[in-house]
Amino acid sequence: MLSKPLRAKARQLGKHLANEKLCILAGAGISRAAPANLPDWIRLVNALDERLKTRVAAETLRQPLQAMSIIEARLGRGEQARRKLGREIRRILPSSAKPTQVHRLLVRMRCPVFTTNVDDLFEQADRMEGTN
Repeated sequence: MLSKPLRAKARQLGKHLANEKLCILAGAGISRAAPANLPDWIRLVNALDERLKTRVAAETLRQPLQAMSIIEARLGRGEQARRKLGREIRRILPSSAKPTQVHRLLVRMRCPVFTTNVDDLFEQADRMEGTN
């Protein structure tokens, strides 16, 4: 049961949704829960560093954008480096990942969702819910 203040916020969100004045910004946290079980940015960058042996400093690995820039620079420029990075990301992200209840709920809400995620879990949820 929601507390009184949370019920008021839920009603307010419902009104914004009904008036098409609501959008969702979803980050990596939405895909960390089961059954998706995907890594967040820090875990992904750490796994890339380990797999590619790019030896990014530990303190930098806690800053994923900076760490990713270093990893990309150490791999080199060009199509071959981009392919290698893409292959490693696909190996780290399990192909068995499925949308979470949150993905499915947000798709059913039919409001715009903007995401920084590299997975296709919102697209899968859309197909599952038949909301195309």
